[in-house]
Amino acid sequence: MKRPSTYIAVGLILLALFGFYTQFSANPQGMITSILVLVAVVAIVIFAFKKYSASTNPQQSSYNKAVKQSKIHLQQKQKGTASGKKTNVVHYSARHPKRNRKKSEAHLTVIDGKKGKKNRA
Repeated sequence: MKRPSTYIAVGLILLALFGFYTQFSANPQGMITSILVLVAVVAIVIFAFKKYSASTNPQQSSYNKAVKQSKIHLQQKQKGTASGKKTNVVHYSARHPKRNRKKSEAHLTVIDGKKGKKNRA
């Protein structure tokens, strides 16, 4: 058994199609103009919503900024290798040799606290 909301949705779609047909048969140019205006208004609303909703979330804007920087970096890397020039890649370990550090003795002190048994009842 179908829900009543399904019948309502189908009825609204049929009414919209009937209205579309009658408007198109009576005034095709006016209908096309109204459709273009509707599409333009919807596009402006979607653009404004996306522009202002993205700026309200700082994490999303930071992520988008990082993605742009990553893309720019990747494009620059690809340009360097595509032109035949070899890029000098110096690994971190070659730039920063390992230093042998002496482990220092930890100077720890013991702080005396309550040594009695806790009442866990």
